Amino acid sequence: PPKSPPEELVADYTVNNSIPLEFFYVDDTKKGDPTHFVFSKEEIDSYIAGAERIIRRFQLLQAKALNVPSDVVLPWVAASSVLQQLPKSQWVQFGLFSCRDFIKGKKVGVIGSMEPWVESFLIALGAREVATIEYNRLTYAHPQIRTFSQSEFDQLYRDCSLSNFEAGDAEECHAHSFDFIISPSAFDHDGLGRYGDPLNPWGDVGSMKQMEHLLRRHGEGFLFLTVPIGPDVVVFNLHRRYGPIRLPILLGNWTEVTRLGWNNDRMMAAADWRQTYEPIFLLTPP
Repeated sequence: PPKSPPEELVADYTVNNSIPLEFFYVDDTKKGDPTHFVFSKEEIDSYIAGAERIIRRFQLLQAKALNVPSDVVLPWVAASSVLQQLPKSQWVQFGLFSCRDFIKGKKVGVIGSMEPWVESFLIALGAREVATIEYNRLTYAHPQIRTFSQSEFDQLYRDCSLSNFEAGDAEECHAHSFDFIISPSAFDHDGLGRYGDPLNPWGDVGSMKQMEHLLRRHGEGFLFLTVPIGPDVVVFNLHRRYGPIRLPILLGNWTEVTRLGWNNDRMMAAADWRQTYEPIFLLTPP
Protein backbone atom coordinates (compact mmCIF):
# COMPACT_ATOMS: atom_id res chain seq x y z
CA PRO A 1 0.00 0.00 0.00
CA PRO A 2 1.14 3.58 -0.59
CA LYS A 3 2.63 5.39 2.39
CA SER A 4 0.99 8.70 1.59
CA PRO A 5 -2.05 9.76 -0.41
CA PRO A 6 -1.58 11.12 -3.93
CA GLU A 7 -1.45 14.90 -3.94
CA GLU A 8 -4.62 15.12 -6.00
CA LEU A 9 -6.59 13.24 -3.28
CA VAL A 10 -5.32 15.13 -0.23
CA ALA A 11 -8.03 17.81 -0.37
CA ASP A 12 -10.75 15.14 -0.38
CA TYR A 13 -9.14 13.10 2.40
CA THR A 14 -8.87 16.23 4.55
CA VAL A 15 -12.23 17.77 3.50
CA ASN A 16 -10.63 20.77 1.79
CA ASN A 17 -7.69 20.82 4.22
CA SER A 18 -9.95 21.28 7.26
CA ILE A 19 -8.82 17.98 8.87
CA PRO A 20 -5.20 17.31 9.93
CA LEU A 21 -3.32 14.62 8.04
CA GLU A 22 -0.92 12.43 10.01
CA PHE A 23 0.92 9.25 9.11
CA PHE A 24 1.24 5.75 10.52
CA TYR A 25 1.95 3.07 7.95
CA VAL A 26 0.42 -0.42 8.11
CA ASP A 27 0.57 -3.14 5.44
CA ASP A 28 -2.21 -5.65 6.00
CA THR A 29 -2.22 -6.94 2.41
CA LYS A 30 0.11 -9.87 3.27
CA LYS A 31 1.67 -9.28 -0.20
CA GLY A 32 -1.46 -10.44 -1.95
CA ASP A 33 -1.88 -13.58 0.14
CA PRO A 34 -4.50 -12.80 2.79
CA THR A 35 -4.30 -14.59 6.11
CA HIS A 36 -6.65 -17.58 6.37
CA PHE A 37 -8.35 -17.76 9.76
CA VAL A 38 -9.82 -21.20 10.49
CA PHE A 39 -12.11 -22.12 13.40
CA SER A 40 -13.77 -25.50 13.83
CA LYS A 41 -17.34 -26.03 14.98
CA GLU A 42 -16.02 -27.24 18.34
CA GLU A 43 -14.02 -24.05 18.77
CA ILE A 44 -16.98 -21.88 17.82
CA ASP A 45 -19.26 -23.82 20.17
CA SER A 46 -16.76 -22.99 22.91
CA TYR A 47 -16.98 -19.30 21.97
CA ILE A 48 -20.78 -19.52 22.12
CA ALA A 49 -20.65 -21.11 25.58
CA GLY A 50 -18.39 -18.28 26.72
CA ALA A 51 -20.80 -15.73 25.25
CA GLU A 52 -23.69 -17.32 27.14
CA ARG A 53 -21.75 -16.93 30.40
CA ILE A 54 -21.11 -13.24 29.63
CA ILE A 55 -24.81 -12.72 28.86
CA ARG A 56 -25.74 -14.21 32.23
CA ARG A 57 -23.31 -11.81 33.92
CA PHE A 58 -24.88 -8.87 32.09
CA GLN A 59 -28.33 -9.99 33.21
CA LEU A 60 -27.17 -10.08 36.83
CA LEU A 61 -25.37 -6.76 36.45
CA GLN A 62 -28.44 -4.89 35.24
CA ALA A 63 -30.63 -6.56 37.88
CA LYS A 64 -28.23 -5.44 40.61
CA ALA A 65 -27.49 -1.96 39.24
CA LEU A 66 -31.06 -0.95 38.43
CA ASN A 67 -33.18 -3.36 40.48
CA VAL A 68 -35.01 -4.68 37.45
CA PRO A 69 -35.66 -8.27 36.32
CA SER A 70 -32.68 -9.76 34.55
CA ASP A 71 -34.64 -10.45 31.35
CA VAL A 72 -35.88 -6.86 30.90
CA VAL A 73 -34.47 -4.95 27.92
CA LEU A 74 -33.33 -1.64 29.38
CA PRO A 75 -34.33 1.76 28.01
CA TRP A 76 -31.44 3.29 26.07
CA VAL A 77 -30.51 5.85 28.73
CA ALA A 78 -30.32 3.14 31.40
CA ALA A 79 -28.39 0.82 29.09
CA SER A 80 -25.85 3.56 28.38
CA SER A 81 -25.47 4.20 32.11
CA VAL A 82 -24.71 0.52 32.80
CA LEU A 83 -22.40 0.29 29.79
CA GLN A 84 -20.22 3.13 31.09
CA GLN A 85 -19.60 1.13 34.29
CA LEU A 86 -17.94 -1.60 32.21
CA PRO A 87 -14.41 -1.72 30.81
CA LYS A 88 -14.36 -0.49 27.21
CA SER A 89 -13.39 -3.99 26.06
CA GLN A 90 -16.95 -5.08 26.94
CA TRP A 91 -18.85 -2.18 25.36
CA VAL A 92 -19.61 -3.95 22.10
CA GLN A 93 -20.82 -7.06 23.92
CA PHE A 94 -23.08 -5.10 26.27
CA GLY A 95 -24.30 -2.99 23.37
CA LEU A 96 -25.32 -6.12 21.48
CA PHE A 97 -26.93 -7.49 24.65
CA SER A 98 -28.97 -4.27 24.83
CA CYS A 99 -30.03 -4.79 21.19
CA ARG A 100 -31.04 -8.43 21.64
CA ASP A 101 -34.65 -7.85 20.60
CA PHE A 102 -33.34 -6.72 17.19
CA ILE A 103 -31.11 -9.81 16.90
CA LYS A 104 -33.15 -12.81 18.10
CA GLY A 105 -34.43 -14.85 15.19
CA LYS A 106 -32.91 -12.43 12.65
CA LYS A 107 -30.44 -12.41 9.77
CA VAL A 108 -27.36 -10.52 10.95
CA GLY A 109 -24.26 -9.25 9.13
CA VAL A 110 -20.77 -8.71 10.58
CA ILE A 111 -18.31 -6.38 8.85
CA GLY A 112 -14.75 -7.39 9.65
CA SER A 113 -13.65 -10.43 11.66
CA MET A 114 -10.51 -12.37 12.50
CA GLU A 115 -11.99 -14.60 15.17
CA PRO A 116 -15.66 -15.48 15.64
CA TRP A 117 -16.35 -13.82 18.99
CA VAL A 118 -18.90 -11.37 17.58
CA GLU A 119 -20.58 -14.09 15.55
CA SER A 120 -20.70 -16.37 18.60
CA PHE A 121 -22.18 -13.61 20.74
CA LEU A 122 -24.87 -13.00 18.13
CA ILE A 123 -25.75 -16.70 18.02
CA ALA A 124 -25.89 -16.78 21.83
CA LEU A 125 -28.34 -13.88 21.62
CA GLY A 126 -30.53 -15.92 19.28
CA ALA A 127 -29.54 -14.78 15.78
CA ARG A 128 -30.99 -17.09 13.15
CA GLU A 129 -27.97 -16.77 10.84
CA VAL A 130 -24.84 -14.66 10.61
CA ALA A 131 -22.97 -13.52 7.50
CA THR A 132 -19.43 -12.18 7.92
CA ILE A 133 -17.61 -10.05 5.34
CA GLU A 134 -13.82 -9.81 5.70
CA TYR A 135 -10.76 -8.89 3.60
CA ASN A 136 -8.90 -11.97 4.88
CA ARG A 137 -9.98 -15.53 4.16
CA LEU A 138 -12.22 -17.13 6.76
CA THR A 139 -13.36 -20.65 7.51
CA TYR A 140 -15.89 -20.59 10.34
CA ALA A 141 -17.23 -24.14 10.44
CA HIS A 142 -20.64 -23.53 11.97
CA PRO A 143 -24.04 -24.11 10.31
CA GLN A 144 -25.34 -20.67 11.34
CA ILE A 145 -22.35 -18.72 10.00
CA ARG A 146 -21.53 -17.87 6.38
CA THR A 147 -18.36 -16.01 5.42
CA PHE A 148 -17.70 -13.87 2.35
CA SER A 149 -14.50 -12.45 0.92
CA GLN A 150 -14.29 -8.82 -0.11
CA SER A 151 -14.86 -9.71 -3.77
CA GLU A 152 -17.93 -11.77 -2.88
CA PHE A 153 -19.19 -8.87 -0.80
CA ASP A 154 -18.74 -6.54 -3.77
CA GLN A 155 -20.92 -8.90 -5.79
CA LEU A 156 -23.42 -9.04 -2.92
CA TYR A 157 -23.63 -5.26 -3.02
CA ARG A 158 -23.92 -5.06 -6.80
CA ASP A 159 -26.69 -7.53 -7.40
CA CYS A 160 -27.29 -9.63 -4.26
CA SER A 161 -27.17 -12.72 -6.43
CA LEU A 162 -25.03 -15.01 -4.23
CA SER A 163 -26.79 -18.35 -4.00
CA ASN A 164 -26.71 -20.92 -1.23
CA PHE A 165 -26.78 -18.23 1.43
CA GLU A 166 -29.55 -19.77 3.47
CA ALA A 167 -28.35 -22.82 5.38
CA GLY A 168 -29.58 -25.96 3.66
CA ASP A 169 -31.15 -24.44 0.57
CA ALA A 170 -30.40 -22.30 -2.46
CA GLU A 171 -32.37 -19.18 -1.57
CA GLU A 172 -30.73 -16.08 -2.97
CA CYS A 173 -29.65 -13.19 -0.81
CA HIS A 174 -31.71 -10.21 -1.92
CA ALA A 175 -31.12 -6.52 -1.36
CA HIS A 176 -32.52 -5.11 1.87
CA SER A 177 -32.53 -8.57 3.44
CA PHE A 178 -30.46 -8.02 6.60
CA ASP A 179 -32.25 -7.20 9.83
CA PHE A 180 -29.13 -6.12 11.72
CA ILE A 181 -25.53 -5.38 10.73
CA ILE A 182 -22.63 -4.74 13.10
CA SER A 183 -19.55 -2.83 11.96
CA PRO A 184 -17.11 -2.70 14.89
CA SER A 185 -14.34 -0.25 13.98
CA ALA A 186 -14.28 -1.21 10.31
CA PHE A 187 -15.38 1.71 8.14
CA ASP A 188 -12.76 4.11 9.52
CA HIS A 189 -10.17 2.10 7.53
CA ASP A 190 -12.02 2.01 4.22
CA GLY A 191 -10.37 3.73 1.28
CA LEU A 192 -6.98 4.16 2.96
CA GLY A 193 -5.38 1.21 1.15
CA ARG A 194 -4.24 -0.57 4.29
CA TYR A 195 -5.86 -3.85 3.20
CA GLY A 196 -5.08 -3.45 -0.49
CA ASP A 197 -8.39 -1.69 -1.08
CA PRO A 198 -8.42 1.10 -3.70
CA LEU A 199 -7.58 4.57 -2.41
CA ASN A 200 -10.84 6.44 -1.94
CA PRO A 201 -11.18 9.50 0.30
CA TRP A 202 -14.88 8.73 0.62
CA GLY A 203 -14.51 4.98 1.12
CA ASP A 204 -16.13 5.13 4.55
CA VAL A 205 -19.13 7.02 3.18
CA GLY A 206 -19.37 4.47 0.36
CA SER A 207 -19.46 1.64 2.89
CA MET A 208 -22.35 3.34 4.69
CA LYS A 209 -24.15 3.53 1.35
CA GLN A 210 -23.61 -0.21 0.90
CA MET A 211 -25.21 -0.82 4.29
CA GLU A 212 -28.29 1.09 3.09
CA HIS A 213 -28.50 -1.37 0.21
CA LEU A 214 -28.22 -4.45 2.43
CA LEU A 215 -30.42 -3.52 5.40
CA ARG A 216 -34.16 -3.82 5.54
CA ARG A 217 -35.98 -0.54 5.07
CA HIS A 218 -38.88 1.27 6.75
CA GLY A 219 -37.24 1.24 10.18
CA GLU A 220 -36.88 -2.55 10.23
CA GLY A 221 -33.11 -2.77 9.68
CA PHE A 222 -30.45 -1.60 12.15
CA LEU A 223 -26.76 -0.72 11.84
CA PHE A 224 -24.64 -1.12 15.00
CA LEU A 225 -21.64 1.09 14.28
CA THR A 226 -18.45 1.95 16.15
CA VAL A 227 -15.71 4.27 14.88
CA PRO A 228 -13.02 6.28 16.69
CA ILE A 229 -14.42 9.58 18.00
CA GLY A 230 -12.44 12.72 18.84
CA PRO A 231 -10.98 15.75 17.10
CA ASP A 232 -10.98 15.08 13.37
CA VAL A 233 -7.83 13.51 11.95
CA VAL A 234 -6.85 11.22 9.08
CA VAL A 235 -3.96 8.97 10.09
CA PHE A 236 -2.79 7.61 6.75
CA ASN A 237 -3.02 4.69 6.16
CA LEU A 238 -4.17 3.50 9.59
CA HIS A 239 -7.61 4.98 10.19
CA ARG A 240 -9.79 8.08 10.50
CA ARG A 241 -10.99 9.67 13.70
CA TYR A 242 -14.37 11.36 13.51
CA GLY A 243 -15.09 14.76 15.00
CA PRO A 244 -17.35 17.73 14.25
CA ILE A 245 -16.39 17.76 10.54
CA ARG A 246 -16.28 14.15 9.44
CA LEU A 247 -18.83 12.51 11.74
CA PRO A 248 -21.88 14.30 10.25
CA ILE A 249 -20.62 13.35 6.78
CA LEU A 250 -20.34 9.69 7.80
CA LEU A 251 -23.78 9.55 9.40
CA GLY A 252 -25.41 11.44 6.55
CA ASN A 253 -29.18 11.00 6.47
CA TRP A 254 -29.23 7.92 8.70
CA THR A 255 -31.71 8.04 11.56
CA GLU A 256 -30.14 7.71 15.00
CA VAL A 257 -31.96 5.37 17.37
CA THR A 258 -29.45 5.97 20.15
CA ARG A 259 -25.81 6.48 21.10
CA LEU A 260 -24.43 4.25 23.85
CA GLY A 261 -21.42 5.40 25.85
CA TRP A 262 -21.54 8.83 24.21
CA ASN A 263 -19.61 11.72 25.76
CA ASN A 264 -19.93 14.89 23.71
CA ASP A 265 -16.85 16.42 25.36
CA ARG A 266 -14.70 13.78 23.64
CA MET A 267 -15.46 15.31 20.23
CA MET A 268 -13.09 18.23 20.87
CA ALA A 269 -10.90 17.09 23.78
CA ALA A 270 -7.26 16.70 22.79
CA ALA A 271 -6.39 13.00 22.62
CA ASP A 272 -3.75 10.69 21.21
CA TRP A 273 -5.18 8.96 18.13
CA ARG A 274 -3.45 5.76 19.31
CA GLN A 275 -5.88 5.56 22.25
CA THR A 276 -9.30 5.35 20.68
CA TYR A 277 -12.69 6.13 22.16
CA GLU A 278 -15.45 4.27 20.33
CA PRO A 279 -19.04 4.73 21.52
CA ILE A 280 -21.85 2.83 19.83
CA PHE A 281 -24.23 4.26 17.25
CA LEU A 282 -27.48 2.43 16.54
CA LEU A 283 -28.88 3.64 13.24
CA THR A 284 -31.61 2.92 10.71
CA PRO A 285 -31.18 3.62 6.98
CA PRO A 286 -32.62 6.71 5.32
